[in-house]
Amino acid sequence: MYLRTLCTLLFCFAFLLATQAQNQKIDSLKQIISLGKKNLDEAKTLNVLAEEYVRVDVAKAKTCLHQAMLLAKHLQNDRSLSNSFSQMVTLFHNQGNIDSALFYLDGLEKLAAIATGPDNDVVKANYNSTAGLYHKKSGNLKKAIPFYKQAIAIAGKIGNKLSTAGQLFNLGNTYMNLGDYKSALQNHLKALSLFEELGNQKGVSFCYQSLSNSFIELKQFDQALKYANKSIALKRDLDDKRGLGTSEISLGQIYFGLENYDKALFHYNAALLTAREFKLVPEETKIFFNIAKVYAAKKELKTATEYFNQTKLLAKQIADSSTMASVDMQLVAMQAKEQKLEQSEKKLAGGLAVFESTGNVNKQVTGYQNMAAFYKANDEFEKALHYTNRYHELNDSIQSNELKVQLKKMEEQFNSAKKEKEIAILKKDQQLNEEQLKQQRLYSIGAICLALFALASIWMIISRNRLRQKMKELQLRNQIAADLHDEVGSSLSSIHLLSKMAAKKQTNGKMETEIMDKVSRYTNETMDKMGDIVWMIKPTGKDGQGLRERMQKFLNEICFSQNIAATLTATGLDNARLSMEQRKGIYLVFKEAVNNAVKYSGAKNITIKLSEHGKRVMMTIADDGNGFNTAEIAKGNGLDNMRNRAEELGGRLTISSQQNNGTAITMNIPA
Repeated sequence: MYLRTLCTLLFCFAFLLATQAQNQKIDSLKQIISLGKKNLDEAKTLNVLAEEYVRVDVAKAKTCLHQAMLLAKHLQNDRSLSNSFSQMVTLFHNQGNIDSALFYLDGLEKLAAIATGPDNDVVKANYNSTAGLYHKKSGNLKKAIPFYKQAIAIAGKIGNKLSTAGQLFNLGNTYMNLGDYKSALQNHLKALSLFEELGNQKGVSFCYQSLSNSFIELKQFDQALKYANKSIALKRDLDDKRGLGTSEISLGQIYFGLENYDKALFHYNAALLTAREFKLVPEETKIFFNIAKVYAAKKELKTATEYFNQTKLLAKQIADSSTMASVDMQLVAMQAKEQKLEQSEKKLAGGLAVFESTGNVNKQVTGYQNMAAFYKANDEFEKALHYTNRYHELNDSIQSNELKVQLKKMEEQFNSAKKEKEIAILKKDQQLNEEQLKQQRLYSIGAICLALFALASIWMIISRNRLRQKMKELQLRNQIAADLHDEVGSSLSSIHLLSKMAAKKQTNGKMETEIMDKVSRYTNETMDKMGDIVWMIKPTGKDGQGLRERMQKFLNEICFSQNIAATLTATGLDNARLSMEQRKGIYLVFKEAVNNAVKYSGAKNITIKLSEHGKRVMMTIADDGNGFNTAEIAKGNGLDNMRNRAEELGGRLTISSQQNNGTAITMNIPA
């Protein structure tokens, strides 16, 4: 009772660890199906989801497979349909529903017979592997072998290494049950090599498990335990709860062989919980049979008989005639004194006939042993000696030292080849590491060169920027000098001449007054020009706002004296950052256009609109004056100067004017 409770607690803990990862995979598969595309991908996903549900909810697995079959028939895809049939066969067989399993196996056989096109080989491979597994689980081992061999041939033909490995594994298990351990080990090692090559850890864990089972039958329990532990370690990493249940059976067999019956029962009961959770009737049958043998060895014959009878009921449910015969022989051997000689002898002979027909050598050995024990118990020593000799002959052929040496040699050869591969891989890794070191050195040298080049480039950029800044300063000085010469120099010269004229005594009062008026006017103009030059070169925090204020001041001064109504609107300029050239160009074009309008247009209203939008600055100066013919007045009045200033700033200036209909000058430059 204590053992069963402890086993249940361990199982529940393992279940909690595995459930979360499995649920995530199921949820992702359900999301794909929820898209409802009704295509081949959905059919494949339904089959994969069924494989996952088999481990947690058989009813949902059946539902998925039915949906997959309907969709595959609609899409006329034999490959997907064969996958669904194959899963149905295994599912119903595990549940002990033989009629349904045979129905889908028959359907799969018919599908394989008519399949054409690129899926032909795949469908045939599905049928052969499924049929082989069905006959193996039914105890008909000889019948299973040709199917597995055909499946291996097809998988090799289409280059499917994973399928080849899987069928080699199944064939090895079949040979193991037949007692042909040499063939079993050969196929298991081939499968193991392929699984390792493919990086399929689940397949590797299965092969370790089967190698353990082979050594159990050979009664080499130390070797068996070594491979069993390797398998268990991988299955725990993979959260393969169902696989761990199979490993528990192997551990039970190992400890039974070591005559540690309590430990054997502990592991068998743990395996039984898993088999019942997944509704695996064939495994449950095997576990009951092994538990019965443990109780028989403990001389608890009543409990052993109960387990043997339960085993027989389960074996009958899955049509496993070999196991039923084994149960009969075990019961006869236990109860030889209580049964009539004729009935017991008939059951024993019938069991041996079943083992011989199915090719199950291991059970034949047990059968001969039971026959010898039966005849010895009934004082028929001649027959007892005959079956004892038969037992030893067959058992010696299985357990022979020569065979064990061969198996050990095969195992060592495999491990040696594996080590050679590992050494070759290590050498390749070493070569790769050396190449990587060379590449890293080259990369380091390249990185240093790039760093030096980058530093040199940065130094050159800094130097160029400094030179460019000096050039800008020089250009600014030249520009200021030119502006002073052009704008201020002429005015100062005029003032100088007028001052000399005023100093002469010959001038009369009127002329002197005129001269002084001119001096005053020239002085004011010079002051304005100097103010403009200082404003243009002086940086401000808000260039757009300063430009607008400067323009408004000029309008007030020039238009007020002429009784002209002038309006200025500026949008988006308050926070604009304008260069000195931009401010100068905009302002000078503005002054030139306004001066022309005041002097020549006879306008009563002047409207100036200035805006910044989309990294462009646009200015329009419009008046309601006389206008002019743009074709006739192509030059003059500073029009060329305005166009040149706009072009220097990367923009353009357009003039729209009609006689008696006003003039509009528009400048558009990048901000």
